[in-house]
Amino acid sequence: MRKIHLLLLVVLAFGCNSKNSSSTDTVIDSPSTVKSAPDTANSSANTTALLDGCYMKVTGRDTLFLQLQQSGQNISGSMYFDNYEKDSSKGTVTGKMENGKLILWYSFDAEGMHSYSQQVLQPVEDGLILGNSDVRASNDTTYIKDLSAVQFPASNKLSRVACPGK
Repeated sequence: MRKIHLLLLVVLAFGCNSKNSSSTDTVIDSPSTVKSAPDTANSSANTTALLDGCYMKVTGRDTLFLQLQQSGQNISGSMYFDNYEKDSSKGTVTGKMENGKLILWYSFDAEGMHSYSQQVLQPVEDGLILGNSDVRASNDTTYIKDLSAVQFPASNKLSRVACPGK
């Protein structure tokens, strides 16, 4: 039960707002009326050299911080959710560019547990937009149900910021 609670909190941090469940997986549906931001990265070649650096999104008292390092199509880094009145999480990300989208696996600790969550981000000129999507949860892992259905609302934009210590 605690794992499901943690996964729901993580998903809520990504903007999903309702849930349905089945006997084997937990399915969480994102808003269907969210409008996608324009796809400014038509190919992964357009954004390959641009992803190194730090990104941040502040919503009220909640902060999402992402630091990325890129080697070819491979991405690594760290992610931190500092949530007000909710559990925060901190961990590493690994992934790659696929069809102009950044596909990441977030390996993190929160509420005394270790979990994994798949994330999709859309590179834009001055940042990244975190995707909203239907997800499935299985054990300690949350993954995107349909990568082709991910929406990128402008309200989920992480702006490029100076990295700490630079």
